[in-house]
Amino acid sequence: MTNKKNSIANSFLALSIALSLSSFMASSAKTGAEEAAAKPKGMEEYRAGIEAYGKKNYKGAELHFRKSIEQGNKTPAAWLYAAHTFFASGQYAQAKQTYEMVTTMFKKSPEADIAATGLESVNAKIAGGGTPAPAAEAQTEPAKGVKTAAVKDDGPSLADRVSVIAPKMGHPAVSAASIKAVKDGLAGLPVHIRKQLIEANATFNISPNMIDKWPESADELNEESEALNLAELPGRLYGSDCYIYERAKTRGSTSLKSARSPHEMKHTALNECFQVLDDKNKICKDPKLMVIYRAEADGVPETYEEKMATFTKDGEWGIRETCSELSAGMFGAAGESDSDLNRFFPRTKKWLRAKLGI
Repeated sequence: MTNKKNSIANSFLALSIALSLSSFMASSAKTGAEEAAAKPKGMEEYRAGIEAYGKKNYKGAELHFRKSIEQGNKTPAAWLYAAHTFFASGQYAQAKQTYEMVTTMFKKSPEADIAATGLESVNAKIAGGGTPAPAAEAQTEPAKGVKTAAVKDDGPSLADRVSVIAPKMGHPAVSAASIKAVKDGLAGLPVHIRKQLIEANATFNISPNMIDKWPESADELNEESEALNLAELPGRLYGSDCYIYERAKTRGSTSLKSARSPHEMKHTALNECFQVLDDKNKICKDPKLMVIYRAEADGVPETYEEKMATFTKDGEWGIRETCSELSAGMFGAAGESDSDLNRFFPRTKKWLRAKLGI
């Protein structure tokens, strides 16, 4: 069994060297997603590899990724997943060689950044003579371990509460930039806010899209309404579990649109942080806040009524949306409506700032 595995790995690496010399150097600077869209060669095997990898069937994943590349899938994502597969199955020498290839052949790409982190991990394993990584460390989400801004020594970290969901249906993996943006946003929260989120058992799940987490939901979406459906929203809260989606789904298919900016990802995460705190502490149900908010909502000029409709609705929806957006801005990631909210809800913001202690 070991000889067979080594034979496969050696064949895989030999192929990698040949392709890198003859093809990659001469290729254009397309991203993996662009090239896959233009020439979807080997994508069936690639998707099968993703599925096998997600099920921790690393031997099967290795074979699928090898076949995908042999069939012409020269995207950095294919090579990156191959490296992750080697690492997860304990083939550290092969993992190191393949990670190095990604960093060399796809410089300045998100995959190269992720591969650099993987290279650090595999070098540590080789230096320490470690045993194969357990499934939880094998990075079902290839971008795990991206470096983030330093967290203050006097407060708890939320980094261990961040999970990255592996792509399905041939979708691109969540980028290193998106993961870093979310982690940096959480690290920048005031100490007492981080502590409250931990006490509330908050988790932060970054996914290419909702259907990567729940594939069966793709057949249940309302794609006839003018309103955005769940797969088009930037995120969603389920209890204390925050979901942040990098890409919106294209209606009528399972393909995804271009990635949201790192700032948008950070904004969504911080917006949901307030929602977790609101569910825990019933902030938006405070009678004093409700009086202040309602007076300001009713005072929004008629010329802005349509633009601010989301924030002036009666009942719980309007006040929660307003406070979530205002809080995200105060936490460090203002949204596109921030200037209007600051203009029309100054007293609401002042009350929130005092309540949140920021």
